[in-house]
Amino acid sequence: MNADIEAILQEAEKAPIFKHSKIEKGHQNIITWLESKGGINFKKESWNGELKIAMENVPELKRAVHKNSGNTLDELSMMAYAEGWIREATPQYLLDAIEKKQRRIDVEEADLIYELEQQTWERR
Repeated sequence: MNADIEAILQEAEKAPIFKHSKIEKGHQNIITWLESKGGINFKKESWNGELKIAMENVPELKRAVHKNSGNTLDELSMMAYAEGWIREATPQYLLDAIEKKQRRIDVEEADLIYELEQQTWERR
């Protein structure tokens, strides 16, 4: 019986290796996504204090904040949730994602799987 198992394992090692490829990223991070959605309207925003802090911590966010155009954090958080950028549709989750310069959740997970597979195949 052990010989059968060894034969199966040897045959499995000869099989072609399936590797995940990195998935299409689209936007590099949440900030480029915000820009593509028209940005944040600073005048209409009720989270101004938190937004100012976020801009201090993440200077590139300034590109996505506008005085007279764009969306509120409430509107953007609903869009971000629907598109898989954040786990809850709240302005706080969106601000947290901005602070981390987060990428879409499925992209993060796919990249992690890809990296683990690469390490596994390199050990072979």
